[in-house]
Amino acid sequence: MAESLLVASSQLLYYSHHIKINLSSGDQNVARYKADQHEASHTAIVQAASEMVREHGFDGASVGAVMKAVGLTHGGFYAHFADKGDMLAAAMTQALVPTVDRFERWTAAAQASGDPSDVARAYLSDHHLAHPGQGCAAAALVTEVGRQATPLRKAFADGAAASARILGRVFPAADETPAWGVLALMSGALALMRAVPDEAMRAEIRTRVMRDLRKLALPDGVAQQD
Repeated sequence: MAESLLVASSQLLYYSHHIKINLSSGDQNVARYKADQHEASHTAIVQAASEMVREHGFDGASVGAVMKAVGLTHGGFYAHFADKGDMLAAAMTQALVPTVDRFERWTAAAQASGDPSDVARAYLSDHHLAHPGQGCAAAALVTEVGRQATPLRKAFADGAAASARILGRVFPAADETPAWGVLALMSGALALMRAVPDEAMRAEIRTRVMRDLRKLALPDGVAQQD
């Protein structure tokens, strides 16, 4: 009898130990799943906000609109951000990622072709013109950024500086000097083209900017051959 009790007691301890291990493993899996879901939701919110601010401006990217766009409730917002300003700063940083990446590709293509105006041809394309939500943050938001909080303005400035340095590889020399004038010319031209309704006027703006960029890429004292 005593031996049976001892065996039963040992078996109970064995099963209790493994149940605790299994429960602990299950808890870890649940925690990992929740963390993954939180990260995925956070990424989706930031991406949606980055597209919405470029498409509709900062005022148009309300918390409710952004959360609805990703299929989440308004109440879930505060699990990710302290306030709207916090979200917009993250959205600004995210919006600048594709801008910088595109300037990398376009500048490399212009260096390969030997025609610096290829950068403007890509930047001022009909596709880029028609899709501000996926396009250059500088052209879409520069007139609004100055009224935003400092963290957002700093994120914008960092992205703009990175873009200007990339453009400096072609304008005016391959030393990566920030080409602020080129960035201002192209982003201003894109914003202007989006503002005017006339296709002929947009085409003329594109042609003039491409011509002017060819001149800017020439070394000082060298005249352009028309």
